Amino acid sequence: MNTAAAKGTYEGRPLAMANVAYGFCPEIGWSGVLFQVYIKKEFVKPFSKERELEFSLSFGEDKVSPVIHHLTSEIDLPELGRSRYILQCLVPGSPQKVGAFPVILRISGRGGRTVGQSGMYLGHFTYIPSGINLGCND
Repeated sequence: MNTAAAKGTYEGRPLAMANVAYGFCPEIGWSGVLFQVYIKKEFVKPFSKERELEFSLSFGEDKVSPVIHHLTSEIDLPELGRSRYILQCLVPGSPQKVGAFPVILRISGRGGRTVGQSGMYLGHFTYIPSGINLGCND
């Protein structure tokens, strides 16, 4: 899941994906597609008692508030374990938006205090025009 989309530059600095996330998908798509970020349990666990966590994802200048889901699996995966913490949202932006934009995760707790770093770089999401053929054969 950590591919070339999880590396890039943010605010002029070369960066790799923040260590709070295991990965995200899709890496390419259009406004309105379902976007998911897999959060590592080691990050979520210390804040699990914080009932008023607010998550925000920025795709360039467009921001959205994702929902968090906690799921339990019978399959134990490295860095995820059996617990799955997944942020989900619809990719924001206009249908005409094209190009690669940084995806930034922000988490705040009660009273607006920042949890973790102020802006955690996850990688780049590349907007393409809606309905473009992604190479699938009929």
